[in-house]
Amino acid sequence: DGGTAIPVVEYFSKINVEHLGILFWNDAYGTSFSQAVQKTRLKTAPEMEITAVEISTINTSQEDIALSISLLASTQYRYFFAIIVGKETLDDIMLEAYRQGIAGPGYTWFFSDGVESKDFVFDHGSELEIASRGASIIKAEGGVFGMPYFDRFLNVWKAINQNNTEYIDSTLPTYENDPTFVHTPTAELLDDSVSGSPVSFAYDAMIALGISACASIDDQTFYLNGRDHFSNFSSTKFNGTTGEVIFDNLTGTRNVNSVLYNVINMIPPEGINEDTGKTTFDSKVSAQYRNGSWEKVDKNGQQFHEPQINYMYIGSSSRVIGMLLSTIIVCMSIGFMSWTFWNRNEKVVK
Repeated sequence: DGGTAIPVVEYFSKINVEHLGILFWNDAYGTSFSQAVQKTRLKTAPEMEITAVEISTINTSQEDIALSISLLASTQYRYFFAIIVGKETLDDIMLEAYRQGIAGPGYTWFFSDGVESKDFVFDHGSELEIASRGASIIKAEGGVFGMPYFDRFLNVWKAINQNNTEYIDSTLPTYENDPTFVHTPTAELLDDSVSGSPVSFAYDAMIALGISACASIDDQTFYLNGRDHFSNFSSTKFNGTTGEVIFDNLTGTRNVNSVLYNVINMIPPEGINEDTGKTTFDSKVSAQYRNGSWEKVDKNGQQFHEPQINYMYIGSSSRVIGMLLSTIIVCMSIGFMSWTFWNRNEKVVK
């Protein structure tokens, strides 16, 4: 999350956010992410003011949420970034924010990757629906259609049949001491949302581990030690399903400039689901972070760069003719002024 903080801060700076409120879970994920954002801000956007407020993840009550939201409300900020996980927390926060007057029209909420687009389903016309209008999610993406290796991976991934998914699920570990821990069934990952899931990231990570293991193993003894494996892993580079895979040599984490990030706008539809009476928000990518910079995205999901406009509308030949005519006019003006001065006593001038 330390790397993720870089595109997050750069995005807020790009849209000219001068005051930002951060609401974060005080667990390892939320705390480290919040600290990384604040640290990154000092380097890349020192003019931005940030107020960070935490929410306890243990036995959180409605009173705890109300207190945290009230602290954000006291700042009078209009932009907020919530580092939370899950729909239940999303609903509790947005409902309280709406009731305290910092959600809905005039306020913009962004969420980290702990919130998914499928979480934006609300009762039509409810306070939650109104509060969530204009919300967005900033998250890393495992690839987009048109990336050659991602497209190939997606085709093979979708070809996995039921027998394969059942076998994969049977190999996943279970934890007797934590019966609440449940893996996401593999079958649920076989859909178009694979770009937003950890599937392609996990695939590239496994490929990197394999490549670095081959480079580290002793040909004679087939011995592999952790130091050499890590060193080769962190220096591994290849084109994977998620793009060009590059790691930080110091930490072994993914280089942020080699990861694709999207800003996903959550847009309420005009109609509702007649069967459920619910409103399911549509998701639309509005900006994309590639190779270290943010660019807008068109309606087809493709990046486009700001046009380089040449404000010299007049052609070179026309400018030359214009300058020549201007020179003639100036010379004639000087000549007429001089003639008038020299003949100022003549009858025709008087």
